[in-house]
Amino acid sequence: IKKYFQDSNFKDNLVLNIKLTNDNFSKELYKFSIDFSNTKPIFNNKLIKNIKDKRILNLKIRNESFIYTLRNMMPWEDLLIGFQCKVKRNPNIFNSKFWYHFSNIYIISSRKKYILSCNNCEIIEQKIDNLIYHSAQ
Repeated sequence: IKKYFQDSNFKDNLVLNIKLTNDNFSKELYKFSIDFSNTKPIFNNKLIKNIKDKRILNLKIRNESFIYTLRNMMPWEDLLIGFQCKVKRNPNIFNSKFWYHFSNIYIISSRKKYILSCNNCEIIEQKIDNLIYHSAQ
């Protein structure tokens, strides 16, 4: 698991907390975090709660689905489609760089989509959504 993330070449101001669970999310099997804000991702055997100036993405993932995704270099968005994980984020914004990288870049070549590598529209939409969300409070 550690090697998978270290080899990903992903860098962002993001900490990923993962809890691996059983099929009904009732039993926690293993937990760890990865801090992507450094040159190389830093793997930690405990979860990171709050860090100033870093986004936190918390994922509860069914163990078998997670292992299958890593071993087969599958897109992470498949975990969302099949309800294989639960997502909580702080702040509550979509981490497009993370999802794009682990669903389109760092996957097996046979699963790559052949579209332009541009997610600028998504980033703009997220910023607008974030502005609307914060102005409504």
